[in-house]
Amino acid sequence: THTTFLCKNILHSLFLSDFSQAFNFDLVNGFLNHQDEIIKADREDISTSKLFEEIPFFTEEFVENLESNFYDSFFLNRIAKKINYLSAKNNSNYNYINESHKNLGNSLHKDINIFNKIKEHKLEIVNSLGNKIKNSYDLDKITFLDNKQKYLNSNFKTFVLNNEGLKNKNNESLVKIKVSIIDKLNLNRLYMPKIFLFSPLITSTNFLTSSMLSDNDILVSSENLGFFDVKSDILSRSKILDLENALSKDIESLKLKSFIRDKFSGIVNSNDDIDMLYRYLISCHISSYEITNILNYCYNIKMSKSMYKSTISDKIYSLVDNISDRQFFDVFNANKEDVLNKIILDEETGRYTIPQRSKIIKEKCLVYDTLIKLENLVSLEELEEIKDEKYYDFYNIAINPSSFYYIDTFSDNAADGETILEDSDIKKIEKIFSKINRLDSFHNLSSSTIFKKSTMTIDNF
Repeated sequence: THTTFLCKNILHSLFLSDFSQAFNFDLVNGFLNHQDEIIKADREDISTSKLFEEIPFFTEEFVENLESNFYDSFFLNRIAKKINYLSAKNNSNYNYINESHKNLGNSLHKDINIFNKIKEHKLEIVNSLGNKIKNSYDLDKITFLDNKQKYLNSNFKTFVLNNEGLKNKNNESLVKIKVSIIDKLNLNRLYMPKIFLFSPLITSTNFLTSSMLSDNDILVSSENLGFFDVKSDILSRSKILDLENALSKDIESLKLKSFIRDKFSGIVNSNDDIDMLYRYLISCHISSYEITNILNYCYNIKMSKSMYKSTISDKIYSLVDNISDRQFFDVFNANKEDVLNKIILDEETGRYTIPQRSKIIKEKCLVYDTLIKLENLVSLEELEEIKDEKYYDFYNIAINPSSFYYIDTFSDNAADGETILEDSDIKKIEKIFSKINRLDSFHNLSSSTIFKKSTMTIDNF
């Protein structure tokens, strides 16, 4: 009957409910009984693989570090970026040396110019620093400054995103830096804060020069952006995209607009506002990289003294140690024992120290330069340096007080050195910031708030 059918359904539902409840209670009880063991367990007790033991060439310490961080998405991003750089660098060097060998044959080692590629690469990095400082896109979208002069005269602040701080973050996390200023000589001014946005999935490509991009058939313009596709394997995780493409539409594999919508849900809802915040986030990264170039150009140009490493690894040293005295003399026109006695082994680091530059020049011996330049071609040790890095990324921002607008609590009239702003003078992105900072009531159409901007330099802030 209909009644028995209903009773059967109810009993069936109750049975499933009781069974599921009992099963879940057993699971919870098991976790509670073993929680101390789980908390005290080492990583090896929870997850391990013999595949890591089979990785060749790397030190045991690095392999252990790799296995310990294998499920850390941000660690994999750093590894992927380093592999991308070493692969491009190695490919450029290989193609150049291979081509030189075709032209010079077995006399390749006698031509000192075969290492010009390294020198040209380093000079290209230095020379390109100044070239990248340009206003090739709408500057006010990036810095809210009216012109390039105000941008270059800003206060540059650098923030570091350390690896420890990322342990409670995920790929959807955003970095928000809020900047508020106080004019110490005009405390009656309430300045509207500014916000800078960054994503840990976007990264700089400053390490790739134009020639390296060309040598590796990477078809992007000089204005480009790096990003991490977390769904790809580690060899293809680090990618490059033209800046114009990144600004015009959401990077498909990142879904940054979706992240922005979630982070500012209930505050910023319209598609236009989300699009503007997305373009602004991309612009913050580009501005950060420009500032890095400016700082390098002004303060960190590497001269020839520090252009190359002063030590070499055991593998590079063995290249000359293992050849005969006669072969050594044929190649370098020098006595092997005399030369190698001047290369000192550091017992603590396991690396060999090359004589001072002045002595190398005085002796006119190509051995030391050859070994140093071979060390600089490409080395797995560069990949192992990741384990000692404390920082995931650096973010730079440009702060110029003249770009901040304010409410004068003392007077609504324009005094000397200040101007009253019309609503149209306040950029749309600034109004979005007011929403995020919960100050949007000042921008309501019914509000009689008067905003001002200083036309003078603010030195005391």
